[in-house]
Amino acid sequence: MRIHQYKTNSLSAKKKSRFYLKLLVLTVFLIIFAVGVLYLIIFSQIFRISRVSISGVKEVKPDAIAKIAQEILDGKILNKIPKDNPILLPGQQITQSILDNFPKIKGVTLTEKIKEHILVINVSEREPAAIWCRVLPLSSPAVSSSTQETFQVPDQINLPSPENCFFIDKDGFIFSKAPILSGGAVPTVYEEGTQELNIKGIVSNPKSLEFILAAKKELAKVNLNLTDFVIKSQSVGDLEILTPEGWFIYLDITHPADIQINALKRVLQEEIKENRSRLEYIDLRVPNRAYYKLKN
Repeated sequence: MRIHQYKTNSLSAKKKSRFYLKLLVLTVFLIIFAVGVLYLIIFSQIFRISRVSISGVKEVKPDAIAKIAQEILDGKILNKIPKDNPILLPGQQITQSILDNFPKIKGVTLTEKIKEHILVINVSEREPAAIWCRVLPLSSPAVSSSTQETFQVPDQINLPSPENCFFIDKDGFIFSKAPILSGGAVPTVYEEGTQELNIKGIVSNPKSLEFILAAKKELAKVNLNLTDFVIKSQSVGDLEILTPEGWFIYLDITHPADIQINALKRVLQEEIKENRSRLEYIDLRVPNRAYYKLKN
């Protein structure tokens, strides 16, 4: 009985030994295989990205974007490991570098075409919502928004110098220099103040832009395709619009644009009528009221 038990234990030990040996051999093989695959992917030319393709551009030069991406791909980690492979592709670095160098670009999407050895970079550009200009405040007296008192209305806008006008998108992001335009496809906003505007910055109050775009849309409904807007004071919300006919509209950006434009439509149709050529201004800053002044 004891001899039989000894033989059984001996057989079991041999089986375990063979099992662990096979497991060790398999593990070593898998490690060697994995290292070989990694080496193949990282260092071999089989999977390397050899070309950058740009899509989605309208105004930004695609060659300039490709150059930035290629310079990053040509780099190496620790001066040895190439970056132009599917595993170590520096996607975040490429994306951020493109956004930093091209403020007009809003979004970047990277797609790897491994078989073709191509990195496709699709970009979306910012669309101009307005031209935003900084100007020095006019010296004319302030306009009262609570009474119908007579005041002096400036007969012109204090134009900015060319370096102080910029294209901005609908979020108020400043992305490029702009010419001083009046009557263009997008509104021109003259903000009176001393705060400087800089590319990659945000306008002082994006809600002002939101109001101006809404007001422009509402004004078009009453056949007033106006494009020149002057922000008189950010603190009190005054907005001044110069019409092609030479008279002014005063709005309050803290109140809904549609309500104020509806009041404008009513006063033009019901009260001013044929006297529109004599208008000096219409003040809509008091809720549910429309004050106006006619020239003598």
